[in-house]
Amino acid sequence: MDNKSVYVLAGLIFTSIVGGTAFHVYGGTKYVVGLVRPDHTAEMNKILSAQAETDRPQLPLKVNADTTLIEETAAGAKLTYTYTLAEAAVTPIKLSEGAFKNEVTKRACASGLARQVKSGATLAYVYYTADKSQKVAEFTVTDCGGGA
Repeated sequence: MDNKSVYVLAGLIFTSIVGGTAFHVYGGTKYVVGLVRPDHTAEMNKILSAQAETDRPQLPLKVNADTTLIEETAAGAKLTYTYTLAEAAVTPIKLSEGAFKNEVTKRACASGLARQVKSGATLAYVYYTADKSQKVAEFTVTDCGGGA
């Protein structure tokens, strides 16, 4: 291989590396995706904590005939919703927990928090029996499709 071929090959490799590198803007600062990712947990915690604080005075909140939101807490980049369920709702949810999770995920991603999930937040859902003696279901939503 002659010198010209080496330079052309080196140029092609350099171009493909630089051209294939994705840049992302976070907080006004550019960083290379996959190489440097800022820790935005503190910022996300502020957003999620504000959401929890806004909702807290309304709790407990009857969501429907069978479901009551009793607690909403934020820790890091995670917002946790804790519910109780009327006894009539427990068995159907246990029998079709996957479908239940899919429906809750669909609703969460259609809510105002979808942007935070797309930016890395986790929404956690915990369901208990009405007397809180038994956990019925627990899952997280970490993906609403698309990126930040």
